[in-house]
Amino acid sequence: MTRTPIAREAVLAIARHEVARRWRALVAMGVLAGLVGGVVVAAGALLVRTETAERRLERATRAPDAIVQTVDPRDIAPEAVTLPFVTASSVAALPIGLFVGHGTTYVSILTPREARREVFRPIVLEGRDANPYAEDEVVVQEAMARQAGVRVGDRLKFRMLLPEEVLQFDTGFGEPDGPTLAFRVVGIVRASPVLARTPVISTPAFGAAHGEALAGAHEALLRFAPRTTRQDVIRGLDALAATQPARLSDFGPYQATFATDEARPVIATTRVLVGGLLVFAIVAALAGGLAVTQAQVRHHFAGARDQRIESALGLTAGERTLARVLPATIGAAIAAVLAAGVALLGAFAEPPGAIARVDPHPGWDPSPSTIGTGALAVFAGFLLNATDTAGRAGRADRAERARPRPLPIGRIGRTPSLLAGFAFALVPGRGRSTVPVRSSMAGVVLGVAGIVAAATFGASLARLTSAPEHYGWSGDIQIADIQPQSLNRFALDPRFTDVAGIAEAPTRIAGDDVPAYAYTQAKGRIEWTMLDGRAPRRVNEIALGTRTADRLGARVGDSIIVGTGANEQTMEVVGVGLGPSFNAERLGTNVLVTPTALGLISPVNAFTEAVLTVAPGLDINEIRKGIGATFEVGGPTMPAEVKNLSELGRLPQVLAAFLTLVATAGLVHALVVTIRRRGHDLAVLRAIGFTPAQVGRAVRAMATITVLVGFVAGIPLGLALGRLVWSFVAQASGVGRAVVAPIPLLVAVGPAMVLGALAIAALPARRARHAHAAALLRSE
Repeated sequence: MTRTPIAREAVLAIARHEVARRWRALVAMGVLAGLVGGVVVAAGALLVRTETAERRLERATRAPDAIVQTVDPRDIAPEAVTLPFVTASSVAALPIGLFVGHGTTYVSILTPREARREVFRPIVLEGRDANPYAEDEVVVQEAMARQAGVRVGDRLKFRMLLPEEVLQFDTGFGEPDGPTLAFRVVGIVRASPVLARTPVISTPAFGAAHGEALAGAHEALLRFAPRTTRQDVIRGLDALAATQPARLSDFGPYQATFATDEARPVIATTRVLVGGLLVFAIVAALAGGLAVTQAQVRHHFAGARDQRIESALGLTAGERTLARVLPATIGAAIAAVLAAGVALLGAFAEPPGAIARVDPHPGWDPSPSTIGTGALAVFAGFLLNATDTAGRAGRADRAERARPRPLPIGRIGRTPSLLAGFAFALVPGRGRSTVPVRSSMAGVVLGVAGIVAAATFGASLARLTSAPEHYGWSGDIQIADIQPQSLNRFALDPRFTDVAGIAEAPTRIAGDDVPAYAYTQAKGRIEWTMLDGRAPRRVNEIALGTRTADRLGARVGDSIIVGTGANEQTMEVVGVGLGPSFNAERLGTNVLVTPTALGLISPVNAFTEAVLTVAPGLDINEIRKGIGATFEVGGPTMPAEVKNLSELGRLPQVLAAFLTLVATAGLVHALVVTIRRRGHDLAVLRAIGFTPAQVGRAVRAMATITVLVGFVAGIPLGLALGRLVWSFVAQASGVGRAVVAPIPLLVAVGPAMVLGALAIAALPARRARHAHAAALLRSE
């Protein structure tokens, strides 16, 4: 009963002694753990911010669940707000104007009827919102502001289309005959993806003053009750359309755009980025955890002999461990505070790539819950690690006294330096000579695998974005709403090697509206990029986009039903591929048929575009500029999914660079620890006849063997991981899944690693070569 107070005093005395004698080491370990923990917590906070960006933007902007658009005001858009599952709505006009001073560029202007926005409240990035101010005030969405160089205070002019000209988009109408209107930009705003197609937003006052210019297009912005399904919405809209049939057959009764569809490219990119940030955080945690663990192992194993004395005096293993853990709270507190500080600085980092443009709170946006939880985790992790390493230090000292074992270098033979290097690289040793070779080797393997995986992903991404045909484009110039005579004129123009007319009209497959395309070759050959099978040649054949094929579970050789009612046809799937998205649909959600088949499966008249390939050696931009004076001209447009992936920027390279540092740090740590902890073994080698040069070569051999093990184990692991990640990304983005191996890197990485290891080992080898064997043995 009298032992407990004595033991308590002994534990406190040892703890005070530890603090007085080794406080610098505690502070250093706390700083190391704080920096590592701060990086991991900051990466975790950025991961959460990235993963939730789109949902937070929807909440902040009161985004609609769907938009129903009609061209004729007598169609169903105004009545859509009466559907029983609609909980909030807003009706807006959608006039179209020619953007004066920007070629043949037509812009939609969202014009709400009422000042109060039940389902739409954009985030103001610069200036202010225009709602509900003057009729000549507008706000511009940031995508248009960026592309057209628009700023707050600029004056924009639009030549408005008359109602009949809106209906002639498929046949052409020449110059717009509506009024020329000027607007003043009062703000740059950010909206949810479902509203991103409308670049300019005006005021109800504009609609009241220029009602005649607004006829021809209307939208109903709808928010639905919980658990409302897509099919519920389509059935409700179809029922309205049946009671009020469309008067404009070219456009159909309505076009429904769902927020879930528009957000899918963002969600796919978010998954990629979240996966990348998660990998980064895990790798940083593993690498940093290894470094902190190794530092605590060195710290506590240095006092292993003290624990032997304390054990002889009667202290239990738990009491001896507690005496080391109590001082460790200093390092843990430093680590937690520093981790929180680093994470707060990291809150300035916005989500990478395109996700930054759907974050409702640009700039510094800390997450107190994430940072607080992370700081507590760093504090607890530091103490748990200290408990483990202090306990192992006490047990290791007993094992050393029970079974002393020298460094097992085996039979020296003809290559003593190489054999000693093998032993240093692969044998951990015992007691105070223990070197964490497994953790050091794991760090190198992990670094190499990560570098190869990041390079594999980067090479596959570079291939995807390097040429338009990889995402379905096979021409140089797109011309909207072209007529047969104009198509024939381009076919006779020697500047173009390939000319095709592309008709587009909606059809329905398995309950969903799907854009259907048909190519008419006027000159040369322009086609889809087929990933499997071929393009359709007969009226009963169809090629599916990648996402359409995945949604239907259909493959080449299957039969599917296309169209509804009188337009229903059974068609054979002959190919799966990618084509351009002229109607802003998601990549891979369209289908390809023959021109005859398109007329059978769609209830409306088709819009016709043209795609041209410019002859080699000619300036595409100059030709496009000349055509743009007469036609609405575009070029190979990178789909949103591919664009978002391309905007990942240097994330793969940054990750590869970070992992290179991890692998280098692991190797440096292994070499430095070997020289410090195995001074006795080096002295024994000198005593049995090793020359200083042989000792130096043994250290260099150790470094070379370590990196070769990392090379042999890390490269196949990295290739497999890179293939897995790219397959996931490709499926989510709707692109081809072919993986590009980084051959130049694989060829160069082996020699580079060996040369790097030899360079890193130069200083430790020099120190080992000049160590005094007699002094080392005398100290033992």
